[in-house]
Amino acid sequence: MSSPEAREDDALTSNSRPKRADNACKGCRERKVKCSGTRPCSTCIRRHQDCVFELEERKVFVSRRYLDDLKRKSTASQDDDVCSSKRRRVSPNVGDEELSSRAMRSMNRSELATKTTRINENISNRVKSNDGDEPGIRNSSNMRNLLASKPSKFITDVSGRRHFLGPTSTWSYTQQVAILIKNYLKNPDLPKVALYPEGQASVLEWPSTNSIGPLRLDALPSLDFALYLTNTVKFRFGQLYHLFHEKTFMADLHKFYEQGPYAEPLPGNRLWYIHFLLIMAFGHALLSGYVARRPAGSELVTRAIELMPDAFALNQDPVLASEILCCLALYLQSIDHKNGAFLYVGQAMRLALSQGLHREPIGSNPPDEDEKRRCAVWWTTYILDRRFSSLLGAPNSIRDEDITVPLPDSERNGHSAKAMGLQVALARLYARVSSTIYGNDMHLEADYIINAREVLNNMTEFAFDLEKTFGMRFDDDRPISRVSATLNLYYHQCVILSTRPLLYCLLRQLLSDPMSEDNGYLETTEPIKDLLRAAQDSATRSLRILMALQSQRLLESFLPFDLESTFSSAFILSLMAALPSCPLEDTTEVDTGFYLLNQMIVKGNVIAEFRREDLEQLINLLHLLGAEISHRGSLATNAVPASTAADYDQTIPTQLGDVGAFNDLYSDQMLSLAGLLELDPAFDHVDEQWLCS
Repeated sequence: MSSPEAREDDALTSNSRPKRADNACKGCRERKVKCSGTRPCSTCIRRHQDCVFELEERKVFVSRRYLDDLKRKSTASQDDDVCSSKRRRVSPNVGDEELSSRAMRSMNRSELATKTTRINENISNRVKSNDGDEPGIRNSSNMRNLLASKPSKFITDVSGRRHFLGPTSTWSYTQQVAILIKNYLKNPDLPKVALYPEGQASVLEWPSTNSIGPLRLDALPSLDFALYLTNTVKFRFGQLYHLFHEKTFMADLHKFYEQGPYAEPLPGNRLWYIHFLLIMAFGHALLSGYVARRPAGSELVTRAIELMPDAFALNQDPVLASEILCCLALYLQSIDHKNGAFLYVGQAMRLALSQGLHREPIGSNPPDEDEKRRCAVWWTTYILDRRFSSLLGAPNSIRDEDITVPLPDSERNGHSAKAMGLQVALARLYARVSSTIYGNDMHLEADYIINAREVLNNMTEFAFDLEKTFGMRFDDDRPISRVSATLNLYYHQCVILSTRPLLYCLLRQLLSDPMSEDNGYLETTEPIKDLLRAAQDSATRSLRILMALQSQRLLESFLPFDLESTFSSAFILSLMAALPSCPLEDTTEVDTGFYLLNQMIVKGNVIAEFRREDLEQLINLLHLLGAEISHRGSLATNAVPASTAADYDQTIPTQLGDVGAFNDLYSDQMLSLAGLLELDPAFDHVDEQWLCS
């Protein structure tokens, strides 16, 4: 007969992933964690506890609220199908996850509203009951979302200037992960965490430091080239943002060239001229990107900023002024002047609020041209404000409850109105993630699960609308829609943002106790693994979409959002590959991230060079971390991608051609995941085992 030590070694060194046991031991049932089914089970071995298996019939764990609800529904209805469905949903026996997933996927879309409404009601009831019949849900542990909890995080650059690490900022996340690993390694020879001051990547001459005065005549484009640049901006932004009113702008453009142009307009007519300079600058940048490491059209932007009037003059034409401020903010965000972009879009938001653009219009029905313009200006300002707030890690500036202006009518305004409507919905999802998952001092265990379920339910409902009009498939020869790609990338980045605190928590857990008594590591619970798989899936899908854009020469080399998606996805996958508790084994997609960054660099994007250095630094630190943990006797980490850019060439990774697996409906996957999180009995009472079994 083998010794307990031998059985323990067998249980802990098995390479096969354990499946849900037919009969769980008493201890695992009481703790509501997965049981290996062995006698004794691996969990009891690890905890040095007696392992007792009951011979009586199996039990199921359900909340008291669910039993009361079941009794009430049983009295009201004798529908056998409904009762059968409810019984299946609470059974934690073998195949429970498969049954739940199959049930979720078989739902038709007409049932979605009822399903999500019921789930949201359950979530609301659970939150309200925290002071009632579930007193332990908030006080079960002191684990918090360290990305958003006190004390707030700041770092200081070489010049002594302090920088705030916003909780939702990708750049701040990379800084916190790198600092956490470096503090653990305690190696004085390690290079300092790279900290690039704002604007170092893209030099822009601000009027406060270098006044340039009136532009030379040859700095302005000819009429035909100006029309071409205007149409370039319209093509890139027309279906996603409203940066100028075409009819008015084109009329003033022709008038401007009919009169010269030999001199800049007088101060009374400078608003349109400032707008003209910004549109021309954007056109140059979209066509040429960077010239000698300077953004194309930057001299036009500098002059536009120099001519920008005071608040009184802006208020004389607030709609045009809002368009100008949004143009300037988007340009600055593209060249990594994040704080400047945030300030200008905030000014546009305040100007729009002061004019009541966020309230329902009072006018003709259907709205006239002026009302349509005001509506488009508001929603563009709203979208950019939400996106820039998230990228900087700042809180939202307005509550959605205070907005009553309707979305653009998709039936009258067509495809572009649908695209803007979906962007607004995504911006609201981002705001929901920021205010809940990244709320101040949020308890990571109870609050995170509750809020993650609610966010996933909202994302599931949104995913059906996204797939219906802007879904993406890779198994045919049809061209990729740039608008569809933008919306899908935005969606997947919301999933990644929702799971980043979880990965940070797992990394901190690994570093806080890398050596356990049994020379192993705590395995994450199945619902947490499901959330991690969702993050992995979204990161992988993002890189596949970006590769498809690159293959059709649609990858953006100037605008910031493709770069943000590339870096964020590759960073998350690199981190997951180094954590033993994460399900990721294949790191091929990290190669894809490096390939895309290199392609952007080839096109002159100097900001991509900094992002590649950040990714290289993370991978180097993870290699050192894996070696250190192995040296101290703990379980070695998973395989991590190569540590320098020299190990990655700019050829297309070999496995990128097989993309058929990414054509399934991710709305069904998200619905299944949300349902599993709602139904898993382990979360009826969240305890210290919410994260690891």
